[in-house]
Amino acid sequence: MSTTNHNDPSEEPSQAPILPGVEITPEIVGYPQIKPTEDSIKLHRQPRNYLKTTAKLVGKDNQETTLFTLPEVTSETGVGFLREVISRNTAILGNYLLQLWQQNGEEELVIDNLSPIAEIMGNSNYEVKIYLLYLGGYVYPIIDKNETGLTLTTEQLFKIQFKYGPKVAEKYRTGTYTEIGSGLTKFIKDEPIDHIIIQPSPLFIKAINGKGLGNVLVVNDQFVKLALSLTDIAFKILSYSASNKPKQKIAEDNLVKHLGLEKQIKIQGRPRIRTTILKGLQELQDKEHIKSYSYDDINGMYLFIYSDKYIKHHDMK
Repeated sequence: MSTTNHNDPSEEPSQAPILPGVEITPEIVGYPQIKPTEDSIKLHRQPRNYLKTTAKLVGKDNQETTLFTLPEVTSETGVGFLREVISRNTAILGNYLLQLWQQNGEEELVIDNLSPIAEIMGNSNYEVKIYLLYLGGYVYPIIDKNETGLTLTTEQLFKIQFKYGPKVAEKYRTGTYTEIGSGLTKFIKDEPIDHIIIQPSPLFIKAINGKGLGNVLVVNDQFVKLALSLTDIAFKILSYSASNKPKQKIAEDNLVKHLGLEKQIKIQGRPRIRTTILKGLQELQDKEHIKSYSYDDINGMYLFIYSDKYIKHHDMK
């Protein structure tokens, strides 16, 4: 018995040329910019290593700080900074920062107003600051590629610095203050931030340049808005599918591994996890990312094809 949708999963996906109406300019400050023409769709590059990393790590984290349980700065070192789970909204903020960094066209993204970011994320400025702490305050396992094969390493996803003006500096010149965050990234509690400096991991910059695992072109803002509308499982599948070619055939065990669901299978059982994955695929089809999907329970294989509505796949040279 096979679970399938009404579309034919054997159809070849339409391959959008790269890309009508889009001009790729020469490298600027170390990475290629995408310059859309007037009639074109606006695009940016999402690193495949970031997509694969978030596909695996996104999930419920019982240890993640909430607005009601903010920790004072910790003195963790080494393994204490390692995290293997990240919340969906934190991961999506990372997607959006990668877009803004490319649009900015500089080595560093400088933010002096969090409100536009909070608006697209559907959060408060304060919540965005907390997500920034998790993007820059810890190291995570990152999947990357070198000359000989895949590499697993642990890195900060972003380097994030909270900067304060002279009034705050003078206020605390001789006194103590409460810091929120970790030893890698932190901000002063209840004080206005002058600006925030953000740099993606060098591994992501390398991928944006077309090295390592490379990148995919995605639609500005719309990719993030889609991601924000999804459940965790659908977001994980979105990230994983986007990091690969539009037509994907994959064994269930391999998909479970790429989605970081090994522990859940042991706890909940394979049939329940399979049902969850299929629900995620259906959710993505309803949102017009997935064109068609099926599961063959004889061979234990998933087959799914994604559209070019949000992601403009291109083969790396």
